[in-house]
Amino acid sequence: MTEPASQQVAAAPIEQTPFRRVHPLTPLLRGGIFVLAWIGWLLNRMTDGGLQAQEVLISGVGVLVAGVAVGAGSWWFTRYRIDAEEILVESGLLVRRSRRVRIERLQAVEVQQPVLARVLGMAELKLETAGADGSAVKLAFLPLAEATRLRAELLERSEVGAPDDDHASHQRDVPLFRVDAVRLAVSLCLRTGFVLAVGSAAAFLMFSLFTGRSFGWALLLAAMSGVVSFWVRQLLVWGRFEIDATVQGLRVRSGLLSLRSQTVPVGRVQGVVVIEPLLWRLFGWARLDVTVAGVGSSDDETQQLESALIPVADRSEVDALVVRLLGVDPGTVPLARPPVRSRWLSPVGRRLLGVGVSANAVVTRRGVLTTRTDVVPRAKIQSVRLLQGPLQRRLRLATTRVNLPSGPVDALALHRDEHEAWDLVQTLAEPA
Repeated sequence: MTEPASQQVAAAPIEQTPFRRVHPLTPLLRGGIFVLAWIGWLLNRMTDGGLQAQEVLISGVGVLVAGVAVGAGSWWFTRYRIDAEEILVESGLLVRRSRRVRIERLQAVEVQQPVLARVLGMAELKLETAGADGSAVKLAFLPLAEATRLRAELLERSEVGAPDDDHASHQRDVPLFRVDAVRLAVSLCLRTGFVLAVGSAAAFLMFSLFTGRSFGWALLLAAMSGVVSFWVRQLLVWGRFEIDATVQGLRVRSGLLSLRSQTVPVGRVQGVVVIEPLLWRLFGWARLDVTVAGVGSSDDETQQLESALIPVADRSEVDALVVRLLGVDPGTVPLARPPVRSRWLSPVGRRLLGVGVSANAVVTRRGVLTTRTDVVPRAKIQSVRLLQGPLQRRLRLATTRVNLPSGPVDALALHRDEHEAWDLVQTLAEPA
């Protein structure tokens, strides 16, 4: 009996996507450090009084040549490739560096436009992946249209922004929220830290007027410079703030000079925190921050920028967005206060402490000068801990903490009866 000849089917070779380089104007955008160093040197020479026109010319040419050489070399050795499964970014003039990002592990894709890049129509693509802090990969600089197209393509191909149906790609963006410029400016002036800084500046002024000592004016100028710098920086960052609902999630855009655009995938949101400074509560205003899985930064200012979803809004608008994100209205969850004996540990803020558990979420509240309400879906809870210090043990109190990925959300049920705290741990540890 003759066996049929085995047929060998040759596998088609996988076609590699060719490498591409970033925009040729990238060296110009990255050369700002050379210009700043040159300006600093010029100012130093002018202070010494020995600056000559020949020195300016020679140094300017040297800075130009060095900037062009380093920038061109860096641009030539920076390239990227997007395949079916991963993104490969290679860079480095003297030391080669290769970063691989699997598309399925993308957590967020953000488009950033610094001031000069915005003028030239360029943008930077920031890729956030699942991992520890510092796992972001930056692709700079690309034409704005190409960066926007790549962001939409990567979000669609990743699990973050996979459409639910065939018609999802044809849906239009739905505007959800816009921040009024006047409200933003007033809210920045009413933040607790800003008010304390202004109060300190006023105290320095009064001290200088009553004592007649000149160093009071120096302290006043130092304090006021910090106050003005903070106010201007926040206004530039949060100006023209808007949120749109897209197929991939919530798209957040802001910035007066440097434009920032990022997409917050709803499915990756682990929890939210509603922040209400003391003076904001007089107007019914609040701020909304979110913790997103895989998105974090070791830089506090950068993390604050990435986690803020709404810089200021009416509390009703904030609650409506929380419902859209988590399906939970924090205003409908009743909060229980801690026992009366907790006043020994929190004499002023006891009446603001509270915790409530619904079928699908846990809500905690705390804070006097700045009240915060943390909302965490029970399905997103990673673990629950019971904390008890020596004074709490003496008063038979304990604190329950809900653990989440790194971010602004920190749900704490402070100073509960120790039996209630333990029951809360067991309840939240059970699957929702």
